[in-house]
Amino acid sequence: MEQSRTIWLLAIFLWSFITTWLAEPIAIYLGHKLNVLDYPNERKVHKKPIPRSGGLAFFFALILAPIILFPDDVRIKSLFVGAFLLYVFMFVDDYKGLSPYIKLAVQIVSALIVILWGGIRFDFLNIEPFGTFVLSSVGSVFFSLLWIVALTNAVNFIDGLNGLASGVIFISSLAFSVILLMRGYVIVSILSLLLAGATLGFWPYNFPKAKTFMGDVGAQLLGFYTGVLTLWGSIKTIGGLLFLIYIMLFILPISDLTWSSVRRVLKGKHPFYPDKSHLHHMLLKTGISEKGVVVIAYAISAVMAVLAIYLVGR
Repeated sequence: MEQSRTIWLLAIFLWSFITTWLAEPIAIYLGHKLNVLDYPNERKVHKKPIPRSGGLAFFFALILAPIILFPDDVRIKSLFVGAFLLYVFMFVDDYKGLSPYIKLAVQIVSALIVILWGGIRFDFLNIEPFGTFVLSSVGSVFFSLLWIVALTNAVNFIDGLNGLASGVIFISSLAFSVILLMRGYVIVSILSLLLAGATLGFWPYNFPKAKTFMGDVGAQLLGFYTGVLTLWGSIKTIGGLLFLIYIMLFILPISDLTWSSVRRVLKGKHPFYPDKSHLHHMLLKTGISEKGVVVIAYAISAVMAVLAIYLVGR
């Protein structure tokens, strides 16, 4: 039984990896054909236009695969609809450009579909040493919505260097899948495995020197998945050791979102105002190479992943 489950999980991972890897040249071609290109400017580190359509290749692993594997699960149905809505609108943003307010509205609607229809939400608040409290319906929706939208943007924020977001999310989601399996959360573990396979399939095309960027269609889809899956695997509870372990796993995007947003607000700017205040930009300013910064991020993610697995397994 254990051997057959291992083979099945490996097959799911390979499906995600291979379909993304094979679809990536098509996504790159569409980027050139439709002129979905990322042009150099003062905030960018690349020197020539590069397609930002790479995230289109995630369709088979992150949109199609879950609904094929679990067609009758209402949580999967809500994830499919929410993720597909985000996928379509974020590609429109990459192609033509959307206002930040429209993008935020789409993020909110996608999150609410998962929360209200799928029932994937926080219902409890754990505050040590005072215990666990039941959230009101409004509080449940508010905190769940805040978490998903925050993670959606957090992954998008770290997508600023070649290979950074894809490598970090690969390491974190693979460890997350292991932890979920250890706790018996099979469905959400499989979804995390799909996320790991998709990012690994994209990674060869994005690591320096990149042939493509994932664009908002990719980065926000990865962030949306990260937010939904960590919420799903949290036993509906904010706080407690398990929730803190999940934060450890995704510490880089969460830290970068927090740092960049607070810094911008203190300067009187919008928290999502684009600039070079991200943590990876600060490391580049110290003289570390782009590859060096990415490797440091991988190392931090790997250490956190090992530590998180150890804490859950002890």
